[in-house]
Amino acid sequence: MNPKCVEPQETLYRGVLINPFVWNDETNRPSSAAFKQTSSLSVDREGGRCKETVFQSLKKNVRSPLKAIAWFSAKHRFERRMEVRPDPTETNQYHTLIDDNEDTIGVGTKNAKFLARRCEFSLLSITS
Repeated sequence: MNPKCVEPQETLYRGVLINPFVWNDETNRPSSAAFKQTSSLSVDREGGRCKETVFQSLKKNVRSPLKAIAWFSAKHRFERRMEVRPDPTETNQYHTLIDDNEDTIGVGTKNAKFLARRCEFSLLSITS
């Protein structure tokens, strides 16, 4: 794992909260609201970990109950020219931030819809 940049072959993960606004019941998948942010979008990078280890870490680090975990390839950032940067914290060396571009903080509607359409996800059990 390169501590200074996120590589295109990495996978990025986001916890999807139990909240009707971030879940599309018609398609039974995360809605664009799960990725739209006025501040930088918080995700975890794979960093050489297996998917189950990433899931356990997200369940531990996200303070609210999760409905699902969504993931997508970091290479999608190049398709949309999004800014993705490592933002390690004391408790999470894999923490990463995504913005629309290097000049715009947050993820707007177009990129949020793009990520919602491109992501894969796994539903979590209520007791997870």
